[in-house]
Amino acid sequence: MLRALQLNSWQLLRLLQAHLPGFLCSNLLYRISGKTDSQVNGITNNTQERLYYLFSKASAAHKLWEQQQQSSDYMINNTDDFKVIITLYYDFLRSASEWLSHKATDKPFNLLLCGVAIMVTSCLLLLKLLSCVFKEVFSRQKQSPSLVKECSDSWHLDELFVALAVLIHAISLNSSSMVEEEQYTWHFLVSTLYLIFLLTAVQSLFNKRSDVTTREFAELKIMKDYQQILSIIIVLICGRLLRGWHQGGVNWVDLPDISKWLEQVGVPFIKSLQIFSLIFLMVLASYFIGLIRSRTVLVDLIIVALLASGLLVCFRIVENWSQSEVSDSHSSNSVAQIFYLITSVTVAITVLSAPWIPPVQLKIQHVKDSDSRSSNISIDPILVGINDSMYLIGMAYAASWCLLQLLIQQPINSIPVLLIFSQLIASIIYFSADRSCHRQWVEVIAIYFLGMAGHFGLGNSNSLATIDVAGAYIGISSHSTIVSGVLMFFITYASPILSFLSMVMYISLKNTRHVSSTNYLDLGCILQTMIGFPCLLPLILNSIVLTTFTIVLLLMRDHLFIWSVFSPKYVYTCATTLSVYVGVLIIAMTGVYVCAVVSFRAKALRLKNCMKDSS
Repeated sequence: MLRALQLNSWQLLRLLQAHLPGFLCSNLLYRISGKTDSQVNGITNNTQERLYYLFSKASAAHKLWEQQQQSSDYMINNTDDFKVIITLYYDFLRSASEWLSHKATDKPFNLLLCGVAIMVTSCLLLLKLLSCVFKEVFSRQKQSPSLVKECSDSWHLDELFVALAVLIHAISLNSSSMVEEEQYTWHFLVSTLYLIFLLTAVQSLFNKRSDVTTREFAELKIMKDYQQILSIIIVLICGRLLRGWHQGGVNWVDLPDISKWLEQVGVPFIKSLQIFSLIFLMVLASYFIGLIRSRTVLVDLIIVALLASGLLVCFRIVENWSQSEVSDSHSSNSVAQIFYLITSVTVAITVLSAPWIPPVQLKIQHVKDSDSRSSNISIDPILVGINDSMYLIGMAYAASWCLLQLLIQQPINSIPVLLIFSQLIASIIYFSADRSCHRQWVEVIAIYFLGMAGHFGLGNSNSLATIDVAGAYIGISSHSTIVSGVLMFFITYASPILSFLSMVMYISLKNTRHVSSTNYLDLGCILQTMIGFPCLLPLILNSIVLTTFTIVLLLMRDHLFIWSVFSPKYVYTCATTLSVYVGVLIIAMTGVYVCAVVSFRAKALRLKNCMKDSS
């Protein structure tokens, strides 16, 4: 028993040495050598002296007891000394464990409050900035007759629900059970919001049937409304499949779901679904890339490059299918590395070249407004060039990202990746066809909600045990902490980052006619209209969650589940913040680069025409 207490004391002694570098030094021994028990016990400021005194006293008593064990006379009356040594060891162990536990949990409360105050101030500043953008953008949109409904001061049902949804999610973070089962909150918010969209689309269908005057115009309007309704239904169906694909969380993780059923069916069926997802994704991406108005050689090259990347993913799927025992051979690594190279070069060339390829004209185009057959709307060709470039870059972003996920995600997640991509495409189609029913900030938040719901639809949770580590080593020949960490981050936050990449394509399809009133467009006005809400709203939503959960974590620091529930969730919250920063940075840099290049080309062409006219 004394030996066990001695080993335990040495264990805590090493922990004390890690926190107190000067522990067990000769100076410390000299300072406490002449002090009595009452003097040492009265020491409160110098923890090292007190702990060292308790340990040295127990160790000395134990050593003396071992020496006296050899004496036959001492063996008769050693029971009391044995109890004293046990008491001395327990005094040291109790004091050391209490100090170590306080060292791990006690934090400078005043500094934490200062940090929370800074976070609250940052959140309020973002809200103030958003209100300024609201006023400036809506003041310009009020000048456009087709956007009068969007700029009305009254709140609609979808806007009220979005504001309530942000509040519901923030309040739910106060409960450990709601944190463990957060996926149910996101699935509920997304499905309810899109049901409200469906109700709005159906009401719009019946209202327009009674307002139309001609049969041809009525058929056109009804066809567009049916397209919107179909898009919402696709989002709801894909969301329901994602909801049942993984039984995430903690309390009901053992219940059956689609992924468990597929694993019972067998690997060949899962690989078949993986190949089906790959083929369907390539067809879908190629089709939407081909819809661009200014079809150039660059568009064809992008489609070919994406098809080549898809073939590499298909080759690796088939190769791993045949190599069931060896899942990461040298040839598989080579295929993955070639895929990384081709995809990176394709995206880089698309981003750099897209704004330079579409022809830039200076003549204003007049087209009929879809909401009024009698009025013509002037569309500046500079905006057409910006929108075409943003659309092409956004599709390249989203398609390349999905192909990357099909390569590094678990095979069981191939269908969820396709479902999330289909949800985003259907939402963008719905929002691009809708000119008056929803405000832009509601649409941006809806896309953000889809990304967060898809995060849990891929099998992630607020437990660190669900992080996919295996996919982080695909295509890596030797161990690299940085590369593996980046791939692990890509796997975990595949859906939120995909929602940001798709938002680049969403920006290109929005109505920007209200900024085309003159030939000389204001670049700042265009950027504010295009990337103002897509950049600010995700930052504000994440800031609200991060600030709220930081306060919750501070209040719950003594909670029973602080280490098992709240702390892992805070790690995920910080990682989500990083993903939001990455996504917003991509949107902002893409928008600024495209607008700057197209504006530069337009100014150069205008200067060239002026020189011709003067000559």
